[in-house]
Amino acid sequence: MRAHVRPLLSGASVVVFAIVIAMTGCDRVLGLRANPIDSGDPLGDGTAPDAAATCFVEDFAGAALDASRWTLLDVTNQHIQLEQDESLRVRFNAPGDLGTNAIRTRPYDLRGSSVEVELVQASGANTASAFTVVKAQQLTPSYAIDVRAGQLTFYNRGGGSANQPYDITAHRFLRFDFRSGSIGFQTSRDGLTWIPDAEMPYLDDPSGLEIWLGGQIVAEPLPATTQASWDNLRIVRPACVM
Repeated sequence: MRAHVRPLLSGASVVVFAIVIAMTGCDRVLGLRANPIDSGDPLGDGTAPDAAATCFVEDFAGAALDASRWTLLDVTNQHIQLEQDESLRVRFNAPGDLGTNAIRTRPYDLRGSSVEVELVQASGANTASAFTVVKAQQLTPSYAIDVRAGQLTFYNRGGGSANQPYDITAHRFLRFDFRSGSIGFQTSRDGLTWIPDAEMPYLDDPSGLEIWLGGQIVAEPLPATTQASWDNLRIVRPACVM
C-alpha cells in the first residue's frame, strides 16, 4: 500500500529517529570518548571511504560512543537520552516535551553500497523510531525508514512514500540499497534474504550521506518509561566479506 506521510520535521527542527529494542538493566548514559575530528579515513581503518572492500561495522559494544565515527545531535535533551551497552538504546522520559535526539556519522560515499541495521522492537506509544540518511550539511532527511503507530514507512525528502503494517519478525532487519540507479528500501527477518519493499528515484546523490539514528517524541502523554534500541549497523560494499 502506498500513502503519503507528513514529513517528520517541525519548523526548523530536524526530525530524526531510532531503530529499536526493549532492553533492561543498562543505565549508562552515552558519552563521547574524544572530540570528533575530520579525517580522510572516516572508517578509521586505514582505507579511503570509497574503497571497494571496506565495511563499517558497529555493534555498540563499548560503554561509550566511538567519537571517530559518531557525534551526538542534542547533548542537552534530557527527555530523550541515548545509552550504550552492547546495543544503542533510546530512552524516552515522561513527562517530556516534543523533541528529537540522535547520533550521526560523518558523511560517507554510499555509491554501490547498502546500509543495514538490526531492528528488534519499535518504541512505545507517541514516539517515532527510524533509520535515516541525510545529505551532508543539510537537516532534511534524504531517505528514511520510519516506525510509528504500528506502521513501517519508507520515504524520501521529495514526499515520495510507501507504508505497510509493521511486523516485529518480518522487519527485524532494515536496509537502504544504493547499488542501482535508484534507492531501494528492503527488509529481512534474518539479515540474509531481503525483500524489496519500495524503490524510489534518487533525490540526493549517495556520494556524501550521513547516517542518523535517534528518536522523537511526537505526542503526549508518554508511558512512565518507554525505550528503543538497535544494533549491528553496517555499511556493506560490493567486495566486502563479512
